Amino acid sequence: MEGFEFGIRTKIVFGKGRFEGSVKQFISSDPTRVLVVVDRHFEWVGRDLAPRSTLYIHDGKEPSFELASDLFRLARGCTRIVGIGGGSVIDLAKVAALAPTNPGELADHITG
Repeated sequence: MEGFEFGIRTKIVFGKGRFEGSVKQFISSDPTRVLVVVDRHFEWVGRDLAPRSTLYIHDGKEPSFELASDLFRLARGCTRIVGIGGGSVIDLAKVAALAPTNPGELADHITG
């Protein structure tokens, strides 16, 4: 397989009160189509964004390739991808963020 490189813009925001400012501002700056990935502990945050977003609530289990592929497809055409939660949620959001600028299926980019 040939080497490859993905370039995605990533911003990690951490801290009390950051949701009200940074996350909402990020989403409202281009709200055309937003995918919000949250874990069950932050479901309330996702529901707050749900009226103007597509919401995926992660169940906390180790993410499978099938799940990553489903989110990759769900993110097609999104203008914003937001992950709110722990490591798996952030990783899933990063995989989803590859979709808007990379055609095909996730497997095409992994297996060549």
